[in-house]
Amino acid sequence: APSGGFLFVENGLAITSYTVDANGQLGEGASVGASNIGSIDVEPSGRFLYALTSEPGESFVSLYSIGSSGELNLEEETDTAPSVDRLLAITPSGRFVYVTHLQNGTVYGFKINPDSGALAELPQSFETGEEPDDITIPDVPQQPVI
Repeated sequence: APSGGFLFVENGLAITSYTVDANGQLGEGASVGASNIGSIDVEPSGRFLYALTSEPGESFVSLYSIGSSGELNLEEETDTAPSVDRLLAITPSGRFVYVTHLQNGTVYGFKINPDSGALAELPQSFETGEEPDDITIPDVPQQPVI
């Protein structure tokens, strides 16, 4: 989590949250079950965690709120394209989340509601090539135009 107070780990069937003390030591964790987790990420404010989850023939971005003790509460699931989700990444601003799809080699974008964390799909997707392996959104400062 951006605050450094929690660590979230997914194992494909659950997401476990651990507390992290000032020395980096992990405290006992609490888990929440989920189906076929592909990837997780926390938005910059530390209030929401997003996870790619799937059921046969369906894929979702699952939204979890993060409680004061690091506990996760499922808030909603947003359908994604009917293919295998691979990875997700959140912009450093926390305004958008992008999802790569393994089978169709496409990146889909969603706008994040800053109050609720809910997602709204952006109208345009982009081809990435076959089986995208990673997605990263760096926080690169913009250079002034002279």
